[in-house]
Amino acid sequence: MAKRLTLEKRIRLEALLKSPFSDDESNLSVAKKLPLIAGFLEVSPSTVHREVIDRGFT
Repeated sequence: MAKRLTLEKRIRLEALLKSPFSDDESNLSVAKKLPLIAGFLEVSPSTVHREVIDRGFT
């Protein structure tokens, strides 16, 4: 069964997608941010990717 994020983690995901990680990483594409965000949320990168696609976060 596919794992989904909790509401709290979805809110954190949206905030992380909108924010730059640091001055050096401000130009990262969404695809390069996803593995970093997955690490912060302590979930699989594929779970984060699926949430971004299904929920329309960009």
